[in-house]
Amino acid sequence: MTLGPGDSNKRSAISGNCEIEEKDTIIAALQSTLDVQIKATDSTNQRLLELEVRDRRLNLILHGLTKEKHGETLQANFEEVMKNNLGLEDSPKITRLFRIKQRFDNVSVRASNSTKKAAPPVMFSCLNEWEVQTVLKSVGKLKGSGMRICTDLPPELNARRNLLLAKAKEIRESKSFAFVRLKQNGSSLKLEVRNASNDQWIAYDDVTVS
Repeated sequence: MTLGPGDSNKRSAISGNCEIEEKDTIIAALQSTLDVQIKATDSTNQRLLELEVRDRRLNLILHGLTKEKHGETLQANFEEVMKNNLGLEDSPKITRLFRIKQRFDNVSVRASNSTKKAAPPVMFSCLNEWEVQTVLKSVGKLKGSGMRICTDLPPELNARRNLLLAKAKEIRESKSFAFVRLKQNGSSLKLEVRNASNDQWIAYDDVTVS
């Protein structure tokens, strides 16, 4: 189509449409590049998370162990818990044992109508995966003792675990399922439930927890 001298408005409209199409093309290209970069960043972050989980895989954290009194040692108290509470005749072989003071010094607990500082949790590193599993298989025996043992997770996964534990508590209190457990596989955390010991576990991925 040929435009005459009096068709300046049409020329302006066509020119404007071309500019809009050009800008849309540029924006689409930028969005595509951004999507690729976001995907690459997410993939990198996931790999880093997996590496951190692997680095911590031999660590366990014991909560609720009272602080050592005069003449007591952390090593002796730890071994007593392993033997008397967990029922392990041989204390697990560990490479490190210490209290995590920096992260928990400001934590307080309510007991006997008074507030007092909670004893910092105890971090211990097992010699190998077999030792870790030996301890974890016996943690149910700590029920009612005021103590608990959990795996050492990166902050991001620890936050997810707390959400899942809250959901597990909610399920137990509602009695909607007879059995509830939290299962970890690498950086994946899943809450699993079932009504009978011979039923299949129903898994709820952590992302479904609000």
